[in-house]
Amino acid sequence: MLERFSRALIAMVVAVFATAAGQASAAPIGTAAPIDGYHANSGIERFDSDGEVFAIELMDSPGGDLGEFGIYYDHDHHITLFGADDMDAGQSVMVDLIGGSVMDVDSATFDFFDAQTGDFGFYFAKDGHYVYSEAHLNADLTVPLSIGTYESVRSASNYLITLDFYDETTGQTWAMEAVGGVRPASQGVPTNAVPEPSAAMLFGLGALVMGSAIRSKN
Repeated sequence: MLERFSRALIAMVVAVFATAAGQASAAPIGTAAPIDGYHANSGIERFDSDGEVFAIELMDSPGGDLGEFGIYYDHDHHITLFGADDMDAGQSVMVDLIGGSVMDVDSATFDFFDAQTGDFGFYFAKDGHYVYSEAHLNADLTVPLSIGTYESVRSASNYLITLDFYDETTGQTWAMEAVGGVRPASQGVPTNAVPEPSAAMLFGLGALVMGSAIRSKN
């Protein structure tokens, strides 16, 4: 059964990458997601997790200028998932929010942080300047940047997190991350959630197997 789940997840990850490569284009915030497989922008600003979160970088910002992506609990507690040195799409991490670790899936290395309980948001950053998923925290931005959160049509625990530039006439997606193992902070566990094995773990296993398969062909 685990092998069947893994194959399905590999197919899902491949489909996401293929779709992102072909559709990562302008899309006004609040309308349809920039790639297929996700509902319209949910407006959700903070999330919960049972401890295991998986993230894949689908589209890095131009030049990696706003390449830092992570989780925040408050202004003083940030957890970096992808740093500015994690260039280009395809980066992936597994996060243990309870134990306090971020595993780089590609290199199997770990970074550690002081674990904190409660709900959290997502951020993008450059040189100490942050864009948060909570809109009111972006009031002082000099350019109209914001974060979009799009629920997957396949799983209520998977979201697309985007960094968007928006004005009255156009919208442009600058960066895009696929995140698994999260749920809206204002709600409980989704009724269709499968408790074991966790969605994040399966998502991560699928990415690991896919990465191994790609490397074996090279």
